[in-house]
Amino acid sequence: PLAVGIAAEWEAQPRKIVPYTMQLMKLATTAIDQVPTIAPTMKDSMLRYLETDGACIRSDEKDLAKKEAAHFDRLLKWLHRDLDLPLSTTDSL
Repeated sequence: PLAVGIAAEWEAQPRKIVPYTMQLMKLATTAIDQVPTIAPTMKDSMLRYLETDGACIRSDEKDLAKKEAAHFDRLLKWLHRDLDLPLSTTDSL
């Protein structure tokens, strides 16, 4: 899907390439070129906010909380088991 979007951006270019009109291309090249050099900083920054992710916040309405658990508990178990990231859930901000 990303490759298709990038291809579409290239196909839409006029005779002279206008780089600022290719946002997906910019995203892909930034990820390839810059992320490896700042990966530790990015990881630390993301981990600080991980517990505020929607997967960790449950509704105080019982039926909705059940649906959220059914949808997200598998992800939370995987994060704990495979990445050693134990996260808890809450029904309050």
